[in-house]
Amino acid sequence: MLATLTPQEALLPRYDRARAVMLELARTIGQTMLTQDMVLRLAGQIGLRSGRFEIEFANDAEVCALQDFLMYGDIRGGRNTAARYLQRFRSELTEEEQRCLEAMSAARYTLLEVREPAPGVGVHCFDVLADREFFVHDRNWGRSTWSDGVFGSRVVDQGDFRMLTGAMLPTHIGILDRLRDIASPALKARLARRPIELGAHDQAMLQRLVIRLAKVTRITELVRYE
Repeated sequence: MLATLTPQEALLPRYDRARAVMLELARTIGQTMLTQDMVLRLAGQIGLRSGRFEIEFANDAEVCALQDFLMYGDIRGGRNTAARYLQRFRSELTEEEQRCLEAMSAARYTLLEVREPAPGVGVHCFDVLADREFFVHDRNWGRSTWSDGVFGSRVVDQGDFRMLTGAMLPTHIGILDRLRDIASPALKARLARRPIELGAHDQAMLQRLVIRLAKVTRITELVRYE
């Protein structure tokens, strides 16, 4: 008797394909759009730069955090690196690559509270900023997260399913208080409302805080990628 797939399991082939396309695009974008100065500047913003021309990583989680920040945390003209690549090379891309890059361009950084892991598939979670629950496909996260806790990560909406950009770090709700401490009056007003709607620059600011706190507290040592 064949086992019945859950709706989330049935979407795994689409998730796996989107993941493969995203990874290939990330490699191409890294070779095309990133410069040494940009990498060093952004590494410094998240506390990973150890010298004028040196970047120091304590573990794989910090490598992934920098890769993610390079792709999504450098906002220029309202666009992240993926969006700028799409704008520049759209005519040379396949329809599949264009769709994937459009989703990557709109990736949203948020805080996700684990409700129930689905090992090998993903996680049922509560989006603290959006104030709603949904399922996130991520094979690695579904295997490795503990049963509760809050993580900072970027969510990519692929239409019929959601996935992560790849880097997720343990944090806590109190990180919003740290963001509020350095926020402009306009941002403070947005943080007081529910749901919390952050612009691209504000999301990058929150991401910087999460990464820097994770490094200082050495919590990145608890993250494992398989």
